[in-house]
Amino acid sequence: MTSIDDSSNPSILKLSQLQNRCKRDPVAYKQDYDAQSRRLISLVEILLLSPSADPSPSLVELIQFTAAVSSSSYKGEESDKIATLLMDLLVGSSNGAKNDAHPPRRKQNPGVPVLQTSLPVAALQLHRDIRKACVSALILMRN
Repeated sequence: MTSIDDSSNPSILKLSQLQNRCKRDPVAYKQDYDAQSRRLISLVEILLLSPSADPSPSLVELIQFTAAVSSSSYKGEESDKIATLLMDLLVGSSNGAKNDAHPPRRKQNPGVPVLQTSLPVAALQLHRDIRKACVSALILMRN
């Protein structure tokens, strides 16, 4: 398995190189992809501890990498797993968590417009770069 780092070792790949190689030979680079997928999950778990904090610089790049590779080289279960992770990050965990996105409706006063947001609270707490990366990745995976 190759490591992702910026050192001068020629056997070390950058994510863009790994993405290219995963697309050319998915079977040979499956372990490398899985390692990056686990790294993404770990970074997301860290991010969920403090959603509004500045994210790790590599998180956006990892989101884009896993979305691009899973949608082209590892369709099916892998791409579904990444899509579910990104959706859960945007709308909050679907594992029994309360959904605060839709508060109870109040009686509307005539003549006063009701402003509602279509974004759940979880998405509003995320750093804007992470929200943008998640949405872009989901669009990429859909196309």
